[in-house]
Amino acid sequence: MEAILKRIINENEQKSLIFVLGAGPREYFEVELPSGAFTYPSVQAVANSRHNVKIMFLDKLQYLFMYLTKFETESKTDFKTLVIYGLDVLLKVASTDSRLSVSQVRLTNLIYNISFRVAKRHGLDFEFVLHSTPANAEMQKLESYWRHISSASDDLCTIEGLN
Repeated sequence: MEAILKRIINENEQKSLIFVLGAGPREYFEVELPSGAFTYPSVQAVANSRHNVKIMFLDKLQYLFMYLTKFETESKTDFKTLVIYGLDVLLKVASTDSRLSVSQVRLTNLIYNISFRVAKRHGLDFEFVLHSTPANAEMQKLESYWRHISSASDDLCTIEGLN
């Protein structure tokens, strides 16, 4: 997560929104990050972090879905990058789980589907960061599947002249 934060705050004039999901990821931002070894690489990075990076703490998956739906229906958004941190926490997925339950797969697909629709509609960069380490392999496979599907639909639209 630190590498993503450093990249985001170094980007000039690029607004970013970070959705922090659940108690563990929230604790990371409120306790671990301020007391840790995270340093700002420049004065401009400090200014960017205050003006261009917004953080939203959510404790329910429904709230994330509502915000993503809102972004999908808006004609434009000020953000260039959206980060979802801790989806595995709200889905109650452990890094040691070899398989996801049916409801976990359904909810994960629901979030990935709307996320990539929002990204495609508004030209956003979307990043998913799992809180558990090592990351759950099944969730990573689902994310790569949705990335592939969304990029394949872009290619199909270009080929057919629909874009």
